[in-house]
Amino acid sequence: MLKGLKSLITGVVAGTALGVLFAPKKGKETRKDIKEKGVDGLKDTMKEMGDDISKTSKKVYKDVSENEKVKSTVSSAKKKANELYKEHVPAGQRKKIKKTVKDAKKSVKKGVKKAKKTVDDVKKKVNKKKK
Repeated sequence: MLKGLKSLITGVVAGTALGVLFAPKKGKETRKDIKEKGVDGLKDTMKEMGDDISKTSKKVYKDVSENEKVKSTVSSAKKKANELYKEHVPAGQRKKIKKTVKDAKKSVKKGVKKAKKTVDDVKKKVNKKKK
């Protein structure tokens, strides 16, 4: 998890740096500043880029952290709901519910398949009429 977060932040940092350097307007101005101001200009530009990258990294880290909190909360809620379900619904009833859900999924898949076929048939008819 932490390794993935580090990779994400590294990618964002690298992407931001390249984006700032090569963006059509800002990058062009950046390259012009580097040419005109030399090393001092490059230092200033790099500091600005560092500030931009820092802001972006902090935002990405915050967004990812919030996403992880949501995932954790959902996971906890799902686990608790499952515990309550097992505690309050008798095993025989759970078995019937499981079968009903399985049958419903099967019916939905069949319905989706039929609907796709109908849409395809209608598209073919419309295309024939256009020709």
